[in-house]
Amino acid sequence: NQITSEVMDLYTERQQLQRAEFVGEPMMVSRIDTLHYNQIAGKRMTAFFRENKIFRNDVNGNVRTIFYVEDGEPAEVTMMSTVESGDASFYIEENQVVWIVYRNEIEDAFYPLDQVPATQEPYLKGFSWEGARRPVLGEVFDRRVRPSERDAREALPRPTFPIMQRMDAYRKQLLEEGRWADRRDEVDPETVEWMREMGFEVGQPRPEGSPF
Repeated sequence: NQITSEVMDLYTERQQLQRAEFVGEPMMVSRIDTLHYNQIAGKRMTAFFRENKIFRNDVNGNVRTIFYVEDGEPAEVTMMSTVESGDASFYIEENQVVWIVYRNEIEDAFYPLDQVPATQEPYLKGFSWEGARRPVLGEVFDRRVRPSERDAREALPRPTFPIMQRMDAYRKQLLEEGRWADRRDEVDPETVEWMREMGFEVGQPRPEGSPF
């Protein structure tokens, strides 16, 4: 999508674009092909962004739109629609308008592409497609992206902690002297049933003051 205007104010939060306001003949244009362009114009536009991508565009005052309907496979332009209203909201997903709400004094017209009146202009006043001016990645981001070092980092030896080494050495000494025994005995069903009769479940902590 392309948005143009005489004045543009951008608002960010935590280094993320949140909102943009366009005043002075604002217009949003999206290209279908070299002949057909969806167009939205009004007195004032407010675009809202999520993760730096536009998801909603509110247009206030003298809203004018030209949209083309595509059909078939592969898709071909089959109809043209024009709508005028006081205000409108456009909801956008993947750079495509997916839902429109028009408000106040709505006037609309729909034409099959081969029946568009000669008096109907295909472009709104002030239309200009500036696709050739769209910057490429190298023009706005000139930093070299370094290759990932994750595999090399994961191959490095893990850090050792002296206190853990001392604890492991002391535990090994106690095992060798017979003063320590690792027990992983399974509790037999009879013991489990007895514990349940006493009001306990296996694995539950003992309450304070319990004689068991």
